[in-house]
Amino acid sequence: DNWLRIYPNPNQGIFTIQMDNVKWLMANGHTSTIEIYSMLGVKVYSTSTIIHQPLTIDVSSQPNGIYQMRVITENGITNRKIVISK
Repeated sequence: DNWLRIYPNPNQGIFTIQMDNVKWLMANGHTSTIEIYSMLGVKVYSTSTIIHQPLTIDVSSQPNGIYQMRVITENGITNRKIVISK
């Protein structure tokens, strides 16, 4: 399940997500939901968008730590860990 790239990771709270070409073509024109949770399960970010390549996300207001990002598409749910280190 390596269709979603996050870079840089670790980061300072600003990072880019990018889908591989096949998944992007499948999701093109469909809304995806991106959610980021702290390790305590608190949602710190949420957006629904049509993902265009690439998409930059800014959660730099969050403290250092490990976060869980959930990307929900019509094809399912994918989870990734994000490390914020300033």
